[in-house]
Amino acid sequence: MNREGVKMERTSIKQQILYLVLSCSLLTLLVTSGLTLYGMLHIKSNAVNIGIEIGNTAAESSSETLKKNAVESLKGLTGERSKQIDNFFLSMARDVQMMSNEMTTILQNPQSYSPRAVSEPDSANAGVIVPQLQYRAGVDKTALSSEIALTANIQDFQVRFFDNEPTVASIYVASVNGFDITTDNLSERRVDENNIPRANDYSKRVWYVKAMKEKKVCFSDIFLDSLGRGLAISCAAPYYNSNNEIAGVVGIGKTLESINDLVKSTQIGDSSTAFIMNN
Repeated sequence: MNREGVKMERTSIKQQILYLVLSCSLLTLLVTSGLTLYGMLHIKSNAVNIGIEIGNTAAESSSETLKKNAVESLKGLTGERSKQIDNFFLSMARDVQMMSNEMTTILQNPQSYSPRAVSEPDSANAGVIVPQLQYRAGVDKTALSSEIALTANIQDFQVRFFDNEPTVASIYVASVNGFDITTDNLSERRVDENNIPRANDYSKRVWYVKAMKEKKVCFSDIFLDSLGRGLAISCAAPYYNSNNEIAGVVGIGKTLESINDLVKSTQIGDSSTAFIMNN
């Protein structure tokens, strides 16, 4: 082979090597670019997924926090309302115990009290807060006159209490011997159409029966008020004579309407229900 042929052959080999190197470089570049692009897309996808997960976690965390705060808020609200309602009944029990003590003091110390008069119901007193004397049917009114005159010393206590306690429906003293003195403003409902006082057999009322049985301050179950004031509850307690025998029962009656506002104000939203449970 002559010198020019050798030279041309060398040039061709160089070109082939150059093409090969360029091809390898281009291939490497393409592969690298592909991998880089894939990596970028993968990183973007991961970033999006991580963002979604963070968002979901934050949403769940916020939801749980809101739920927890709502539960704590509701607990606080119902706890506060229950305390108010408890105080409503505790105050009622204290007042009944005070009246029981007062009646016991009157009967056990008759020499310290003057005889008092008390009138039977009269429709003319409609709407007026007044003590009213009623009897069970068939009792001997004359034989009870001395006890009635002594018991009537409680009426000032009753009137003062009624004036100072806006939620009270009635306040009463009921003797085991067949008469009661009740203070309220419904005289017209205690007489018939001829203004003749009705007999009042309280001995079968839930508050009287329970106080006589338990011999302490107690609350009745809910009952329908006999004078048409709706659902009511009474707190009652026995009182004692000079022989420490039960002489009768004192009590305070209140309608459930007087605590309805407290219960209703506990309700949250349109789908909730607020209520009171006993023991």
